[in-house]
Amino acid sequence: MISQINLTILAINIILCICPTIIFLIYSLIKNKSLFRPFFVGVITFFVSQVIIRSPINTLMFSDFPNQNDVTWSYIVFIVLTAIILEEGGKFLGLKFFLKEHTKRIDGIAFGIGFASGYNILFSLISHISKFSLALNANDPDFMSFMNISKMDMETINSIHMLSQTSWHNFLLSGLHNIAFLLIEIALTLILLHGILNGIKHSIIAITINSFSHIFFIEGIELFFTEILKINEYTVELYLIFISIISLIFIITSKKLKSFK
Repeated sequence: MISQINLTILAINIILCICPTIIFLIYSLIKNKSLFRPFFVGVITFFVSQVIIRSPINTLMFSDFPNQNDVTWSYIVFIVLTAIILEEGGKFLGLKFFLKEHTKRIDGIAFGIGFASGYNILFSLISHISKFSLALNANDPDFMSFMNISKMDMETINSIHMLSQTSWHNFLLSGLHNIAFLLIEIALTLILLHGILNGIKHSIIAITINSFSHIFFIEGIELFFTEILKINEYTVELYLIFISIISLIFIITSKKLKSFK
């Protein structure tokens, strides 16, 4: 049985995944339709760089992962490098060449929301819906009797067991992860846009800052904590939320930058 509080939080996680995107699109439709362009350029940038290019490359290079017993350093380095080259390279091309007339701070925010929405909807939303659906079925006696336990595949059995054993705060942190990712991506986009608006030198500095973020704030540190140091995901999620708070502060104060005035 899945507790009622876990079911509620799983439902909230679905809302957290899609609400920022829906709210932004409604705002754009009512207040500023020109924001649709940077938003969808951000979505397309995510889809091309992450789904079409990066994911197949990672799968090809590590086709047996995650069946490996241990995550190797080579895996972590490769994952971080592909993120830096393809993600930041894709953002740079999108902002530099496809948004020449959309260089305001709000355009950078729209691009960042679009990029993060691609991830949150394509990956996280599907995962949250799948968990919520499985949790509802696990609490349904008719379903469980129909799906006799002996006829279930091991993956389904393990998933139900995981859902029943996971604490409510871990589920909540999983949902907050999407908001954290959104804020971090907006901040990184604003850093990159600021660099582009100030020439090649500042662009290089911005790309360097964003590259280090993938090492210390996103993929690199997450894999290092969970797979090398074996720190539980609860601590890692709290760390990411802390970084997202810093990102939010930067987003708010970025309006003081000369490039965005």
